[in-house]
Amino acid sequence: MSSILKVDTIQDQSGNNIINESGNVITIGASGDTITVPAGATVSGFTSAGIDDNATSVAITINSSEQVGIGTTSPDTLLSLEKNNAPIIQFKDTSGATDEKIWRVNGLNDAYRIQTWNDALNSNQVAYQVLRSGVDVTNHRFYTEDSERMRLTTTGLGIGTTSPSRQLTVSGSTAPVIAIVDTGTSGTPSLFFGDSSADNVGKIQYSNSDNSLATLVNGSERMRILSDGKVGIGTSSPSEELEVSGSQTTIIKSKTTTTTALSGVEVHNSTGTSYLKVFQLGPSFGGTTFGGVTGNNQTLIEAQEVSSLAFTTQGGTPDIIFAPARTARMTIKNGGNVGIGTASPGTKLEVVGTGVNGIELGEQSDGNDSSRLFFTNSSNVCAIRSSGGSLKFSTGATINSSSGDDRVIIHSNGVMSAANGIALGVGANNTASNVLDDYEEGTWSPKLGNETTAVYSNQTGWYRKIGETVFIYFSVSLSSKGDISGAYTKIANLPFNGASGGDRFGSGQIHAYRLGSSAHIQGIEFGGATVSVGWIMTGGGGTTGYLNTSFVADNTYFEGFAMYKTA
Repeated sequence: MSSILKVDTIQDQSGNNIINESGNVITIGASGDTITVPAGATVSGFTSAGIDDNATSVAITINSSEQVGIGTTSPDTLLSLEKNNAPIIQFKDTSGATDEKIWRVNGLNDAYRIQTWNDALNSNQVAYQVLRSGVDVTNHRFYTEDSERMRLTTTGLGIGTTSPSRQLTVSGSTAPVIAIVDTGTSGTPSLFFGDSSADNVGKIQYSNSDNSLATLVNGSERMRILSDGKVGIGTSSPSEELEVSGSQTTIIKSKTTTTTALSGVEVHNSTGTSYLKVFQLGPSFGGTTFGGVTGNNQTLIEAQEVSSLAFTTQGGTPDIIFAPARTARMTIKNGGNVGIGTASPGTKLEVVGTGVNGIELGEQSDGNDSSRLFFTNSSNVCAIRSSGGSLKFSTGATINSSSGDDRVIIHSNGVMSAANGIALGVGANNTASNVLDDYEEGTWSPKLGNETTAVYSNQTGWYRKIGETVFIYFSVSLSSKGDISGAYTKIANLPFNGASGGDRFGSGQIHAYRLGSSAHIQGIEFGGATVSVGWIMTGGGGTTGYLNTSFVADNTYFEGFAMYKTA
């Protein structure tokens, strides 16, 4: 048996509608009413344009504060989502392209994650993730194609690295790059440096209008690199590859802090085979030979594979000054004169000093001769050298050779010799008639001629030979005249033979003591065919002509001097 009750409106005793039907709309309750479905009851076939819940437990709670809870009956924010394992929110654009519709947001216990999903919900990639430790956020991670590309930690931002060591760390296996791009063509993109009072006291600034790069320090430009590679320090318009300019003392300094190293500058040509080096060897360089220089704390200037090393000046009339220990030691004047110890040399080379000064030429490798000082003109080379303690002057020499003929030698004992004589007082005239080609002095032992057995108590003689002229002194004392005989008494054993040819070649003065009879000595002459003796002449006292040996006694004494011409 069935019962049917048909009504349009059910009211309570006060006349308030409980259920009211108007057309296809049924209204349950009125404003301010509470509708309760008993626990365990089931509502079937219920549909709503808003919330549709046929569950047997609470799915959504909206409290009196208009806070909505999904997965919780006690929401404490406008929207609270709670789930025991990774609550997920999904966003789906149904009009999107294939596999480009769905985004999901995951709330893990220690991370917040945004992912992309395909349409079949079987493949995903992470786009962004935030990690935490307690209430502290430890890092943010950014992904592309499911690979982490950037991480923000408490230290800084890392691109290409998960552990940045600075506020910004960029890392990569193929030349990582940071680009600052101006969308125009005349701007000046910059990288600023500063502090809390000014964020731009330091800048690296690129000028797109002229393609130059400037470095600013303390608010002012200090260095600029032009588009052609020229570098200016203290100037914005360098005219050379490196130009340093300033209103104060301007110095380029190269320094090493290692005592066993060196510091310096190298200037190379286009191929690198020809270069100039300026090096400073450290105080403990180790005695290594470098560029031919051995030792420590040395300054080295070396040119390699170059045609010449030139020290030049240009403009005005400047000099070149070498000043070790900051004291001028050598000056090259603009006119070419060189002064050592003087700043105003009056000749091509002038050496001046307060003590004993000079120019030293060391010995050659043979250990006997010194290096040579060469003098040249268009056709001749002469040289001076020291050899074995003597000073030698040579002609017919060759530059950097030991060739040449020694013409004048000043020996170590002070004696000077000239191979072909000396022209005295005749200027440039060196004809044979003006040349002194021989000088000699010494002693000799005079004796009487025409004897072989005489005994002498004294034989004294000295001579000087100048050119072809001989000056002699003699003193002869007999203790026995021996076998002397003949019509002529002679002074024999001359130091040099006289000139041949039969003519008289000299004469002199002679004295004799204890001659026999009444002979009187007048002189001595040199002549005739015999060139090795002088003939003693007599005069007065009953005898004239040459002294006969019969006048010579056992104790006769002769003394005299003479001059004669040699052969």
